[in-house]
Amino acid sequence: MDDNVHMEPSNLIGDGSINGYAVHKKGSWSPSHILDFSDLSIGDPIYDLIPIYLDIFRGDSHLLKQLLESYKLPLVRGMLRGKTVESSNELDRISYRAMCYCILHEENVLGAIFSSWKELRMAASWEEVEQTVWGELNNYRGFS
Repeated sequence: MDDNVHMEPSNLIGDGSINGYAVHKKGSWSPSHILDFSDLSIGDPIYDLIPIYLDIFRGDSHLLKQLLESYKLPLVRGMLRGKTVESSNELDRISYRAMCYCILHEENVLGAIFSSWKELRMAASWEEVEQTVWGELNNYRGFS
């Protein structure tokens, strides 16, 4: 949920950018940390990554990539180590696991997906939805 984002006052002024995003004016707030008290380290972290990516990041794959690089989440769990995405079957793709969780998620995750990516309402397959929404995960190798 977006109330799990810790905000700090931003004292930055100017037209520059930080991490590819515009610098905020003095007196505004900037996100600094994600507070997560769920089972991110116990269950499958992908399940808890879904609401962060869809609700907080609003499907911004650049923010997802930054989160993954910062937190080094154990999404791979030995499944893809030493394999290429092309040589792996669909069960080995992180994006496939994420899409399965989206379909089975207790919240209305599919509603969030189809409201953010309106073009996917006419998708020919679940794989098309998977690659559009979660394809960035297949580039993630975790920490070695």
